[in-house]
Amino acid sequence: MKKIFVINGLPGTGKTLFGQIISEILSRKSVDFTHTSSILPIKHIMLPKNKWDEAIIQKNYWEDLYKIRIGITKKDWDGTTKNVFWRKIMSEIKLLIVKNKPNFINNWILDQVTKLGKNAVVFVDIREPENIEALKLHVKNNFKNIQVKAVCIESDFNEDFDNYSDSSVGNYAYDIYVNNQRKGFKSEEEAKNNLQKNALEFVKKYII
Repeated sequence: MKKIFVINGLPGTGKTLFGQIISEILSRKSVDFTHTSSILPIKHIMLPKNKWDEAIIQKNYWEDLYKIRIGITKKDWDGTTKNVFWRKIMSEIKLLIVKNKPNFINNWILDQVTKLGKNAVVFVDIREPENIEALKLHVKNNFKNIQVKAVCIESDFNEDFDNYSDSSVGNYAYDIYVNNQRKGFKSEEEAKNNLQKNALEFVKKYII
């Protein structure tokens, strides 16, 4: 059975690092793994339109998505900057896309999942509680061979934020909580070792 783990947590709590550690562990066990995000299609449409790729977003969506985007901002994203301004813009665009095309992002995510092997493990970053629930319901109603659980990465460190998506992280009862404590360790390496230990426990309990 394929397993989707919705990964959430405040900015800077270690979601990407946790995914990298899990990827390394599962690679050694020959388990198919990918880590994607519900914000990736949003990031893509924030780029200049001449850089859009139909391998990432089907072309029949382009016109409607572009109209939604320029309704929020006509500025093009540089593809790398992740400051408070751009996080807020992307959050607003995502909210509007979900409102106007409720299953667009869910279908985009499941397109990635269905390309993988039958026992694949997929991490999907989703911030908003209502969108986590929407993905769970979408999978339950349409994909009987896929299991979904929501995971929150908790830490004593996070970056600044000023947008609905990030401020909603704590408004959900997650299935699994993973601790990524940073303070109290002598070095970043010690803190990472602690996260690696927690990642191994996660794999043993929920994947293998």
